[in-house]
Amino acid sequence: MAFAVKYRLEIATLEGNIEKIDISEDGYAGAVINLKGGSNPLKYIKGQKGGAKNKVIIPSTLEFSVYSETDFAYTSLSSFQEQTYLVEYYQGATKVFSGWLLPDEYSEDYIEPPYEVGFIATDYLAQLKGIQFLTTVFSIPNQPYTGRNSLLFYIKEALLKTGLSLNIRENVNIYSTEMDTASADSPLVQGDVDASIFFQNGQALDCYSVLEFCIKNFSARLVQDGNTWYIEQINEKQNTTFIERTYNSAGV
Repeated sequence: MAFAVKYRLEIATLEGNIEKIDISEDGYAGAVINLKGGSNPLKYIKGQKGGAKNKVIIPSTLEFSVYSETDFAYTSLSSFQEQTYLVEYYQGATKVFSGWLLPDEYSEDYIEPPYEVGFIATDYLAQLKGIQFLTTVFSIPNQPYTGRNSLLFYIKEALLKTGLSLNIRENVNIYSTEMDTASADSPLVQGDVDASIFFQNGQALDCYSVLEFCIKNFSARLVQDGNTWYIEQINEKQNTTFIERTYNSAGV
């Protein structure tokens, strides 16, 4: 099965540009259903409200509304299992956000149609607080991680729990004395810890806590930026030039 676009919302900006939201469903094989934007059709919050400089993980959301011409036209988008509807937001031809439609954030006025229906999509970073950091070992699910692995390994494993296979970018350039410091040498790859630190008192930590552990000591933060996961060492950007590295969703 593969995700295919089921709903599409296109919006013309005041500058004459076209922005687009695609809502895809796994296994969908029908025609694309075009939506009509509401009075406030789109609000992209890159880094949620209150994303302070000292906050390590900053979720992003996409809020949008559409007009419903008939009663309960989009109730199928109000009750479903999480990570059912993939939402992708484009500015022109550039994809800037990927996330999942939230089933508990659907809103609809109880008036005669046409009326507006509101939706919220999230990059799922906040939801990682409710997902334990566990893996599958020899086809047995929900097993703790083992061995000594790089910080980047744990980061990519936790991010994959969002259900989004996005590239990972980082500009982390704080090194311990024994590390290589060439431009291609990342502290996230060279730094390692034993996996047992993420399994305490017989219980796995949540994925959100794992990401915080791996990132916070570098004075960095994690946000979805340009449809990638970006681990941003903020102080590095004060420099005229700084080094960034990009990995695929598997951390390679």
